[in-house]
Amino acid sequence: MRRSGSGPFSSKRAHPKEALFVGSLWGLIDLGDRRAADTLIALFLDQITYYEKYGFLSRAGDDRAVIPLLAEIIEGPDQNKADATWALTGIAQRFGADAFGDILRAGDQGQHEDDIKTFVQRSLRYSQADVEHHFEIFYATDAGGLPSRIEPAFLNR
Repeated sequence: MRRSGSGPFSSKRAHPKEALFVGSLWGLIDLGDRRAADTLIALFLDQITYYEKYGFLSRAGDDRAVIPLLAEIIEGPDQNKADATWALTGIAQRFGADAFGDILRAGDQGQHEDDIKTFVQRSLRYSQADVEHHFEIFYATDAGGLPSRIEPAFLNR
């Protein structure tokens, strides 16, 4: 596999067998299987890039994904920051303000309590519905409804 660039977030690489693990991972997420969170964090920490990464993290990322997502928001490439922020918001919504604050405190690197409280409030200013709208395809409960959202001109090719 090729690695390019330098720094913790510029050396991302596409996984050569992406098509093989994405479907299985999506299935684990849909089933609510704990192995999904384990796999997501392993792929994230190994800097494996795949299209579904942030949508999956928003649905099934756990406390282990919070600090790495925060680091990516701060230090990562600009093109990933919005999706990383939405993924973090999805995780924050699932945990709630108190538990999310506790996760941030556990990974605290000298932040003041007021900074943590402000970050928690900002992370929760968007609702779960907003997260689901941003990552719509990952939250679709009716796969049969997906074709109706595809541009008709695309289907007639």
